[in-house]
Amino acid sequence: MNSYISEVNYHDFHELLMNNHIHIDQSLEQRLLSVLKNNVYAIDNATYSFVLVKYMSKFTDLENDCIRTLISSIRKQS
Repeated sequence: MNSYISEVNYHDFHELLMNNHIHIDQSLEQRLLSVLKNNVYAIDNATYSFVLVKYMSKFTDLENDCIRTLISSIRKQS
């Protein structure tokens, strides 16, 4: 399981987003963090991460590649 996302705080997550050139408003950042924390298994599982990417792209209007990059960064943090 991905321990990084389970323990990350909002400020550190915001930094991760900025490092990946993802600029969204604070409420979406918090929602995105919440979705990721509630779907930790999907981050490390290719089949489920595909579904997670699709879901997150719908409510954030981010490109799928952008979200995949974010998930890859989270995997590297673990």
